Formats: sequence, C-alpha cells, structure tokens
Amino acid sequence: MSEPAAERAPSGPAGLSPLRRTLLDQLAEPASASELARRLGLPRQRINYHLRELERLGLVELVDERRRRGFVERRVRAVDRDRHSSAYLYTAASRLAADVAALRRRAAAAGRPLATFTLELDIDFASPAAMGEFLDELAAATRTIAARHHRPDDPRARRHRLVIGAHQAITDPPEEAAP
Repeated sequence: MSEPAAERAPSGPAGLSPLRRTLLDQLAEPASASELARRLGLPRQRINYHLRELERLGLVELVDERRRRGFVERRVRAVDRDRHSSAYLYTAASRLAADVAALRRRAAAAGRPLATFTLELDIDFASPAAMGEFLDELAAATRTIAARHHRPDDPRARRHRLVIGAHQAITDPPEEAAP
C-alpha cells in the first residue's frame, strides 16, 4: 500500500510526520487504533499502519490485547517521555529536523536567510549520577537565562524553540563496538 509522502516516516533522524507526532501526543494514555481513529476522524487502517511503524521504531509499546467483536484489539501507549528516555530524545530530534526543514523551505521561498544557532560538544561523565547532576544544573541555568531574554509581550519578538539533548558519542566502528 502506498502512503502519502507526508505520512511516511523517513528512516533515521530525518523526522516523524505530523500525523505520527499527533499519535504520540494522543498516546499518553493507552488507546487502540479504533479509539484513535474515532478521536482524529481518520480511517482505522490508516491509524493502525502508523501505530505499527511507531512500534517498530520503539516509540510506542503494547499495553494489552483484548477480544472485541470477533477480532483482537491492540492497545498501545507512547513510551516514557521523561528526559532520560532515548525515545523522547528521538522524538524531539525528529521534530527539530522536520521544523528546520519546513523553515528552510519557507526562508528559501521568501529569499531570506534562516536564523539558527547550534552548540555541539562532547563531555565525559564519570558516572550516570554525574550526568544527572550536570543535567539538573544545565536545566536550571537554561531556565534562568531564558527568563532574562523571554519577551512574550514585545510585538517584535519571534518565538524560538530550544532543544537540548545528549546521547553517548559513537567512538568505535560498529564491528568493534562492545555490546
């Protein structure tokens, strides 16, 4: 079955489609494809297709299966979206990639540059606890700095999204990496 390009999840870090992000948002509590289809006004088969893909990517998990009207209904939920979840980082990075791609298209169409900034660095943490302490300090410092610069009432202000994520750096070729 051919899916519209906007609904196909690109492989790798390119991003999730708007429909798949909507499904993840809807799956804070367990739901079936039928329940989501009713909620979103879309065909159950279409929702089921995207739920299977999200499950394959590790972004949703099976909660239970139950018999209903002669078939097995699968209920799933989004995986834990806490700040330590790799699935949450993947979702945020996917949204970042999709948003920047859309903004690049708009900027190009308008013949204007797109203002962005990137900060990338590697840190060697002595332990998971040290990483947690760093994260707490980084979050507190970021909130303090953001509060100083946030101008929601200024008509000239333009909203920006800041995404900060961390993952282990890939240092070994795949065939030499330890399990």
